[in-house]
Amino acid sequence: MRERLGVIGRVWLFAIVAVVTCVAAKPGDTLGSFQHTAFLKKDGAPGDVAGMVQASDGFLWMIGTKGVTRFDGVTFTPFRPVAGERFEQAQVDRIVAAQNGGVWVTNARTGPTLIRDGHLRTFGAADGFTTGNGRFFTASDGTVWMGSPQGVRSFDEKRGAWMMRYPAGSEVPRGDGRFDADGNLWLPRVSAGPLVIPAGQTVAVPVDEAPADARKVLPERSGRVYTVSAESIRFFRRNGTHLTEVAKPLGFSAFGLIEDRDGNVWITSPARGVVFISRDAMAAAEANHAVPVFESMRKTDGLSGGVVWPVLQDREGNVWIGTESGIDRFSRGAFTQIRLPEGIHEVSAAVLSHGEVWVGNETLPVLHAHPPAPWQTTDIAKYVFAVFLDARTDTALIANTDGVWTADAQGYRPLASLPAKAAVGMPACIVRDSKGIVYTCQHESAGTVMRWDGTRWAPATPVPHMARSMAVGDDDAVWMAGRSSLVRLADGKTSEWGEKEGLRAGVLSAILPVAGGAWLGGEKGIQYFDGSRFVDVKGGNADAFVPTTGLYLDRHGNLWAHTLGGVARIDAASLAAAMGPQGKAFAYRLFDEADGVPGAPDPDRTLPTLRASADGRLWAQTTAGLAWIDPEAMPGALPPPRPVIEYMVTNAGDVALGKNIVLGGDVRAIRIGYTAAALTLGTRVHFRYRLRGLSDEWEDVGSRREAIFTNPPPGKLVFEVIAVGEDGETSGTPMRLAFSRDQAMHETTWFRALAFLPLLALIWLWYRVRTRSLKRRMRIRADERDAVARDIHDTLLQRFHGFSLTLQGMAGDERFPPSWRAQIAELAAQARDAIIEGRQRILSLRRSGDTGLALYDDLAAEGSLLQQRHGLAFVLDATGDARPLRPDCTHELRHIALEGMRNAFAHSKGTTVTVVLNYASDALWLSVADDGTGMPVAGTTPTTSHFGLVGLRERVGRIGGVLNIDTAPGEGTELHVRIPARRAYMPGSAMPPREAA
Repeated sequence: MRERLGVIGRVWLFAIVAVVTCVAAKPGDTLGSFQHTAFLKKDGAPGDVAGMVQASDGFLWMIGTKGVTRFDGVTFTPFRPVAGERFEQAQVDRIVAAQNGGVWVTNARTGPTLIRDGHLRTFGAADGFTTGNGRFFTASDGTVWMGSPQGVRSFDEKRGAWMMRYPAGSEVPRGDGRFDADGNLWLPRVSAGPLVIPAGQTVAVPVDEAPADARKVLPERSGRVYTVSAESIRFFRRNGTHLTEVAKPLGFSAFGLIEDRDGNVWITSPARGVVFISRDAMAAAEANHAVPVFESMRKTDGLSGGVVWPVLQDREGNVWIGTESGIDRFSRGAFTQIRLPEGIHEVSAAVLSHGEVWVGNETLPVLHAHPPAPWQTTDIAKYVFAVFLDARTDTALIANTDGVWTADAQGYRPLASLPAKAAVGMPACIVRDSKGIVYTCQHESAGTVMRWDGTRWAPATPVPHMARSMAVGDDDAVWMAGRSSLVRLADGKTSEWGEKEGLRAGVLSAILPVAGGAWLGGEKGIQYFDGSRFVDVKGGNADAFVPTTGLYLDRHGNLWAHTLGGVARIDAASLAAAMGPQGKAFAYRLFDEADGVPGAPDPDRTLPTLRASADGRLWAQTTAGLAWIDPEAMPGALPPPRPVIEYMVTNAGDVALGKNIVLGGDVRAIRIGYTAAALTLGTRVHFRYRLRGLSDEWEDVGSRREAIFTNPPPGKLVFEVIAVGEDGETSGTPMRLAFSRDQAMHETTWFRALAFLPLLALIWLWYRVRTRSLKRRMRIRADERDAVARDIHDTLLQRFHGFSLTLQGMAGDERFPPSWRAQIAELAAQARDAIIEGRQRILSLRRSGDTGLALYDDLAAEGSLLQQRHGLAFVLDATGDARPLRPDCTHELRHIALEGMRNAFAHSKGTTVTVVLNYASDALWLSVADDGTGMPVAGTTPTTSHFGLVGLRERVGRIGGVLNIDTAPGEGTELHVRIPARRAYMPGSAMPPREAA
């Protein structure tokens, strides 16, 4: 879609009259009062649109190259007849809304066809229609009439039949007709002047005042009657059935002509495109019997096509135009755009009290006009970024790189030259106080705000201040804002605030002085300054106002803010809550391009971008546009339309909508299509839906117009959908579609009961296996505890304790030589070590939990004791990532390691004992090695009588491991134990992946 404004027409006769009419009054409508949107073929629009109508369902119906097409404001949907029905001819010529819903169409072969509820009903020869190409028109009560070669008929909805009103034998022509507000029927004739059938009569009388070549006679609601001939459009006033010409004709023909509800005239012309005559222009033309002043728009200005045909106003007030390439919508926007010349950039404007607009910019000389009159060029050169309205004197101040000018109702004149030529973009702002002193933002040479007192330039503040925006309050105080700084100049005193006082960091773009303080806007959002402190507007929606380039406070206390997204009106009632400590979300209404705001402002130039005019209008200026809104006449938000459910499709196929919809049990996916006739709002209408029986929660899906559900439950289901407007208002009672879904076989009670039996069996089997495993593990652990307890009791705690006491006594007996007593004391120490070992074994039985390093710690402690006792070096290493070990593995492996270490320290006769724990992913490895004399190979065989090795092999076997001993005389001994991962590590302790180096 393309969105552009119409171009101002070049016919401006009696322009002075129109200007005088708007002096001291708010201007009337222009093409800029309407937001234009073109829907092209790429958007789905049909080509060669020959007719359009809005049916009672609110949708826009049109005929073109795609036959009959319906439009909901977003999507174009070609009409497809149900199976077994078809149009008698593909080319459709006329279309009109049916009285009780649906539309009528005609073709060249048969009589009219009624499209209603998706079905076709064609009236042919049996109904008295021997040829096609009838012409429709509608009475004030909605009754459909049609002129044909057989005469003029009307359709009786109660009888469902066409009734002949004026047979062909009378003087009634077969062309287009139209009823006026009094019920008179006006009918053109091909070779003679038009006729009129007065209300309540059956005899047609000539209209002597109308031109004989009139092809169309169009009475409208204002009381005017328009006639269209091959070369002109004429304007009449109706008095009963008599006409009086009230204005001079336009010198071109028209395909269509309507008056909108506000009295503006819309014309589709082969020569001019879309022609717009405002109500005020028509009144001025009548008052002076002149040619009406008009604006026009063509394809080069953004219209969808170059050949315009039908014109229609819908019930929402939109005006629709059909062309050979699509359709165009003209919606009344909240903002009225001012058409500016092509190529203009960086707009800065001021509006005087008599309606004259002065526009400075970067690319063109300063312009002025009374819109929609043509722009007048001045001698003030381009590079104007600062324009200010001095409301006290009704004067515009204009500054460019050379100097300052003033402009008023009498014209424009230079005020002062700058001390030196400024760089492009400077001065960036300008104001004037009540004393006539002019302040400008910094010049390149000055680097500070300058003031002109009528004779010379001087710095405005004692300390240089780089301002980006300025404003003058009602108390005549001058406010200046820059980067993280705010200055107030009043009565010769300068006050300044910065970040230390609470001012937000960043550039301030807008200052709105109020009693006691000011509203501030900039790249960090909005703040309020009460004269002593700064209050952030930090509601939940505050981020939408970053940056803010313009501020305005209307008389109701509503704050208007200009941002990159548009112009927002923040409700006065919610401002206090938004500024409070909780920062509650404030309510606001955003006006964007769809409402007539022309693009985005420049956050760095032409500040501030919101400005008020003397007549109360609020003006928004952007980089290349200018538009205004009347805050006192702001249009209300349109209520959302009621949704319509269009189709249902499942994985089993299409479903006919109606009552008692039953879906089969094999249905696993459902798509439900819905829409709403939102001809104005379009995609700004949001939808919410839910499927009761599946969920009672509403789901907001934005502008999406299809619901998708997978695996719906069996039973009764109700689909509900509502539309939501811009202000959150809903369409009321939801639109509903009730249906049910049968149970699939696997969803039945008996199937679930049967399916539950195998599940119970699996649970029982798992329980049995698990119970057996636990019992086995508990039995093994109990056996081990008993064995260890017996071992401790029989070998360590009893014998060694007694032996230790005996040795201690002997070591202190002086009857033994000193050398003997030393040896006996050594033996007593070894006994004490054995007792300590027993105690450690008891503690190991009570130990719970293992991070994988408990075994390492035990070996380190034992190795340290052995190293001190035997004088050999001890090396302990752990490789891999430590993992929790199974309790049985920890117990057995500790005993194996300690036994191997003691043998190595006591019998290897080497210098170093090395122990390595390797936590591999597939197994746990233990290695005990020494560099001693080694041992006979025969001692490593399973048949050896050496009790220590046999005990080690038994312990390794109990935990599913493998024991290997590598030794040779003179080469030391290595003991290797490998325990599989599933027997060594705790379940669920998988080794985490290593990161690449």
